[in-house]
This record gives sequence, structure tokens and C-alpha cells, in this order.
Amino acid sequence: MQTPNPLASIIIPAHNSENFIARAINSALAQDYRPIEIIVVDDGSIDKTADIVQIFGPPVRYFHQVNAGPSAARNRGIQEAMGEFILFLDSDDEYLPGRVRKGIEPMLLNEQVGITHTRCILQYADGNTELGGERFMRLCRYIEPLLLHPFFQSTPGVSCRRTALESVGTFDEQLASREDHDLWMRIREEWEYAHIPEPLVRVHIRQESYSSEMHVEQHEKDFECILNQAIKRRPDIYHVRERQIRSYARWLSGMNHLLAGHNSEARSRFIEAFKYRPHYRILWPFVISFLPKFFIRSIRRLWRRS
Repeated sequence: MQTPNPLASIIIPAHNSENFIARAINSALAQDYRPIEIIVVDDGSIDKTADIVQIFGPPVRYFHQVNAGPSAARNRGIQEAMGEFILFLDSDDEYLPGRVRKGIEPMLLNEQVGITHTRCILQYADGNTELGGERFMRLCRYIEPLLLHPFFQSTPGVSCRRTALESVGTFDEQLASREDHDLWMRIREEWEYAHIPEPLVRVHIRQESYSSEMHVEQHEKDFECILNQAIKRRPDIYHVRERQIRSYARWLSGMNHLLAGHNSEARSRFIEAFKYRPHYRILWPFVISFLPKFFIRSIRRLWRRS
């Protein structure tokens, strides 16, 4: 007799998501893995999100809370979840066929695997698409990312073992950004991980999304906080590579400033990155930062379409 699969809990934080929440839920219901439960945490919506979600009935469970941000909503979902495996899906994104099953399989095969991640397709409002992580891989050739595979960038592509979350904690609600980066780091410090090279999530990029509204300075501040905590928490992992890590952090901040049109701030970050770890690949974005802002925007548009 075949052993039944463990329950998988799919957590969807939602805030004023009436225009796309049904698409997200339908993509989860269409998965070929069972049993599943879908937990929608309504983070203070004032539109018709609640009405749309409640039409689905079981196995969708609905919870409402006062607006507290996506980290608090995901943590509420983890608290309410009953599954052995925890998966995440943003309300404006969608799972592709096989996402749940393929995300869980490595953890079923190996009890030491506490987290997995798949690739994603980035869907832009103008109809263009790209495979998530490709540009990041090209950019990061000069320095290894901070002990994180670049394809970890998509939270809907991540699946976690419940016991892994219980061992390291949940999302840090004090962080205004990069809270997912922080959590994945903490899990990977204690558990093995598996990468599924197939794109199994479609991430819709919207200008008004929460992540797009975050200031570059806030991302920079939160990333610095995460780095400091990581080095203090696990010096055995990070201390020996601290200069490399600091260089990567400054370079990443410089790229974010450059893409936001903050050319002088970008140059200062690239200089700091070079001081931590001299490398010729840091020089090309430094040179680009002297170009007119309209020219940089044109390069960015062409690069996205390439």
C-alpha cells in the first residue's frame, strides 16, 4: 500500500489583490500534488479580496489581519499551517505545472534537505519575459554571491521543511526588505538545500508592487543588517570571507543605485567594493555611472529585452 504524501501548505499573503488573487489560487489548485492546503492571509485589504477568496471554499483557508506587511502575513500563515512542508506564493504570481511536487521531492528523498528552490519566469507588464537569475548570474561572475544561489531571488520558488523553519525561526518582521534573503540564509546555515533548475513559477513584475516601492537606501540598510547578523551568528562560515562578502554587498548596492538613477551614490559604492576586493569587473559599472541617466535607462531597457 502506497504511503500517503505529507500535507503541503501553500501560503499566500494578500493586500488589495482582487485583480489577481483568483489566478494565484487557481494555479495552486491545479497542482498535481495532494494533499494541499492553501492559506490566504489578508493583510488589511480594503477591496474585494476577501469576497473572491471565500468563493473557493475548502481547501482554501482565509485569515484576516490588520495591515502589518508581507513578513507578518507570511508568519501568520506559517503559524496557521498544518503541513509538513511550507511553500510560498505571492498573490500576484502563479505556479506553473509541477511546482509543488517537484519542490517537495528532494525533501522526501533526503531528510537533511530543509529548503529547495526552483527557477522562475519574470513576466513584465509590457509582455516581455526573461528567465529569472540569468542577468544576476552574468553580473555576479566577478564574485560569488553571499552563500546564496542567485535563483533564490523568487520567494514563490522556495519550499521549506516545517522542522527547518522551527529550528531557525521565521521571517524577521523588523526588516523592511530582504527578509526572505535573511531567512533562506539562516536555513542554509543549518540544513542542506536542493536547486530545481526548471522554471516552475511565473513572477509578474508590477510597478506598484511592494518590492518596487522600497527605497534603494532601505534595501542597502537592511542588507547591511543581515550581513552583520550573519557574521556575528556564524563566524565559522562568514568571517573568513568577510572582505569578499562586504565587496559583494557594496557592489550590489552600487548596481541598485545605478539602476535607480543615483549615479554619484553608485560610484561611491563601487569604489568601496573595489577597496574590499579589487577586481576589474567592478570597473565597468563604475564607468557606466558617468553616462547620462537617459542613456543608462536605455541600456537597461535593451538589456531586459536581450
